[in-house]
Amino acid sequence: MVSATDNQPPSPMRAARASDAASAAASSARRVDAGLLVALLLTLFAIWPLLAHRGLPNTADGAVHLMRQAELNQAWKDGILYPRWAPDLAYGYGMPLFHYAPPLLYQVTQGLHMAGLPLDEAMKSTLIMMVLLYSTGSYLFVRDVFSPRAGVLAAATYLYAPYRLRELYIQGNYGQFCGLAFYPLILWAFYRSATDRSPRYLPLAGLALAGLLLSHNISFMLFVPLWMGYLAYLLLFGAPEMLGRRTVVKRFVLAGVLGLGLAAFFWLPAFAERDAIRLAGITTGFFDFRRNFIGLDELLALPRPLDQAAVNPYFPLSLGASQLAWAGLALVSCLVCLSIGLGHFLVRGTVPDRKPLECPADRHLSGHVLYFGAALLVYGFLMLPESQPLWEAAPLLELAEFPWRMLGPAGLCAAVLAGGWVHLWERWFASAALSQRAGRVVLVIGLALTLAAHLFYFFPTQFIAWGTPTPDDVMAYERRSRAIGTTSTGEFLPRWAERHPSPDVLAPPQASDELAPRVEPLSLPEGARTRTLQVTAHQILLYVNSPRDFTATFRLLYWPGWQVWIRQLPDGAWQPVTEVEVTRPDGLMRAPLPAGEIEVLLRLEESPLRRFSAWVSLLAAIACAGIVLWTRLHPTTKSQRAVATSPDAHPRPTLRTYPRREALILASGLLAAVLAIRPLESWLRVQSPPGSVVGVEHPRRATFADQVHLLGYDLPSCSQWWTPIRCTMPADEALPEILAQPGETLRVVLYWQALRPLERDYSVFLHLNGLDQRTYAGDDEVHPDDIPTSSWPPTMYVRNPMRLVLPADAPPVRYTLQTGLYLRANGKRLHAAECACSEFPLAYVWLLPAAPLTEQDIPNRLGYRLGNTIQLLGYQLERSPDRLTLYWRTDQRQVTRYTVFIHVYDAHDHMIAQADSPPFGGLYPTDAWLPGQIIADLHTLALPAQAHILRVGLYDLSSMQRLSATGPDGQPAAEDAIVIPIANAEL
Repeated sequence: MVSATDNQPPSPMRAARASDAASAAASSARRVDAGLLVALLLTLFAIWPLLAHRGLPNTADGAVHLMRQAELNQAWKDGILYPRWAPDLAYGYGMPLFHYAPPLLYQVTQGLHMAGLPLDEAMKSTLIMMVLLYSTGSYLFVRDVFSPRAGVLAAATYLYAPYRLRELYIQGNYGQFCGLAFYPLILWAFYRSATDRSPRYLPLAGLALAGLLLSHNISFMLFVPLWMGYLAYLLLFGAPEMLGRRTVVKRFVLAGVLGLGLAAFFWLPAFAERDAIRLAGITTGFFDFRRNFIGLDELLALPRPLDQAAVNPYFPLSLGASQLAWAGLALVSCLVCLSIGLGHFLVRGTVPDRKPLECPADRHLSGHVLYFGAALLVYGFLMLPESQPLWEAAPLLELAEFPWRMLGPAGLCAAVLAGGWVHLWERWFASAALSQRAGRVVLVIGLALTLAAHLFYFFPTQFIAWGTPTPDDVMAYERRSRAIGTTSTGEFLPRWAERHPSPDVLAPPQASDELAPRVEPLSLPEGARTRTLQVTAHQILLYVNSPRDFTATFRLLYWPGWQVWIRQLPDGAWQPVTEVEVTRPDGLMRAPLPAGEIEVLLRLEESPLRRFSAWVSLLAAIACAGIVLWTRLHPTTKSQRAVATSPDAHPRPTLRTYPRREALILASGLLAAVLAIRPLESWLRVQSPPGSVVGVEHPRRATFADQVHLLGYDLPSCSQWWTPIRCTMPADEALPEILAQPGETLRVVLYWQALRPLERDYSVFLHLNGLDQRTYAGDDEVHPDDIPTSSWPPTMYVRNPMRLVLPADAPPVRYTLQTGLYLRANGKRLHAAECACSEFPLAYVWLLPAAPLTEQDIPNRLGYRLGNTIQLLGYQLERSPDRLTLYWRTDQRQVTRYTVFIHVYDAHDHMIAQADSPPFGGLYPTDAWLPGQIIADLHTLALPAQAHILRVGLYDLSSMQRLSATGPDGQPAAEDAIVIPIANAEL
């Protein structure tokens, strides 16, 4: 049926609307920023290996996330889209993993899997999406703050920070990797909310903030100071075209509330119920932040090739060479500009006619550079050991575990500074042509150096094709890795589980259609039968037939929300069981069951708080949708000028979108570079020969029980020029020598290789031992670098960094740094064939006093020389108790261990007592003395009442030959003994 009006010409109003729509579409097409194309193409260097290989990178934590994904995949198959419980983890006893683990990575991956991708490829696709977000978010933020060219270099600087590539290809903490992708997007969305008249960016700001909260808790915590500080900066100093402060404050608050509300379904119950799990382990042992500071040498380390022969190749936790360069140049240039401005202000009154030098860094540019520069310095300092007092004083900071996680926000600060450096050059010239030419040159140089500096990291080759793991694969992985619940310490186990469940009780049965029994056999009465009918993320259904009433113990870890329901077969109604108990120390559920044939349902119920948090998120989502709809119905075409900032005193030409022709040329260059570096792949890799480590400092080898090789070791502390630690390497094959002071940290890197597949997991120790066989300091690792020895491939070596702090109360003598392997269960050590010992020596360590003795500190000076190289500089004799301190010094190394003799004589020159012993009670023999060091050698005596004088000296115990003694005047001492009067002793 045709209306009478269908064939009539359109009205003028309708034609005008159609014309406006066409004009808007054409204008929108013109407004598409070509710089976004460049930012997206920049990601090719990072994602090329992901596209070229099947499966996921062989990382430390990647398999953990994939096993969690397999659990979520099974929950979706069971119709549970947002589970809180992972039934196959904790060796099948279950744990509330998804209640506490941020869900974004897993939910996005699951959505891609439902589109047809295997789980590993779906997770890889999620990572690729995050890589794209890194680049586009950085570009958009710095583009709007500075300029499009500045945004391009910022995108490259943020994306190719070494820490980013390390997470992607070495560490594999994919949740953290996702979280860092939202950093620049959050700042951009809030910046646009403050400068755009329309509220259309408020939902994006909320979504970006929620994305971070749903990706990684710790990354959110570390970002909050930078984010809140930046919002405060905008309110205080403003920005071009920024709205009124009152409006901006309202928008900031609304966007923050939207972000918190959108993610409330996760963070609110997880935070409120944090005491229901065992979180204490995440701040102790390996995860104690005091163990995980990095040195300034690593923070500033240059890129280095990755050894393909290593299970865990060394990837420095560095800010990045190019990142440091651009940040430093931007800061220095800005400070120079400020100095110029200050100088002009000071001389303006004395030389009124002098033309001022114009600084290209206006308040907007210099303010951003100074803010992000200061933030970069703060984050950098928090990674160093010197910041430990701040970590101990700041609440919640210890939850970050690893201070080097500050590299995440620090990388964003460096990216903004890199953009500021480009924009500074663009503003240097008043001419538009010169400005654009300078920007192009600086950008091309910056991109080339940023990419070239990290070429070593663009060619990972170790990938594992997992496909789509099943719950049985999850349980097998958990038993094999001993990573209970796919966690490091079992931190997501319910707190009632005071010990870990057995890994073999609920192992998958041989019959594929049979579910493991979920009732403890010991709790069943004689003649009772039970069968598991169903296991999902939210319930377990059991069949029980018992001749009498009994109390059943279920193989399920208790956690708030689990309830027990029963019904009599064949058609009884479901009834709740209220008398539920928790066993100790296993934390299992117990409940009384009636006699007869019944079904038992263990069901995880939603608490009021969990339901409330879901409603909060739903309301926040509705609010976001409402804002989007309102902005569509009320478009804003006119921008509101800034009221919180003043225009530049010296405006310079600035682009708002990237020139298309230049973008196409740059994009073509990037594509050509991606193809050109492929042939360089073999040149940029290192492959250590079998049984050795390329570049190892000390290639001393040891074989432990014919099972493990020590291929050598490094002493990184020896290369830290800013510390008091000094090291020497003797010309012969003697041990390295280290001179250090109490409180210093010794860092050692051990290189291990299994000779064959190991069945047991050995732990590694690093000890500082004295000659009295006492260990004065040590460091033990249950699994070397968190890699169990049972998983070491014999064809590759393991890099094992360790550290120990030199104790403040240890005597200032020589120690031996030693290492070895042992079984943690019984303490049994493996013996090294090379030394016929269980503690293989690595280096000698002289512990020097913080304030070395000088000759002026000696109470009674003597100046005797014993032999040609040893001096007795003086002494101190104390009474009540009787103690004699001898002050020695040697000019060169001794090869003989001399004994000190102390003979006591009466007034008639008769020897009435003696006290012979090695120096320092044997802790510091003469052949260990450090040349030039004044040694305070304390001897405890028991002097008779008639004691008149002491005669002291040195002799060789093997020959009983005394060392010749010569006085300060060159005259030999009688009987090579030095006389010390007792009459002058201190009482």
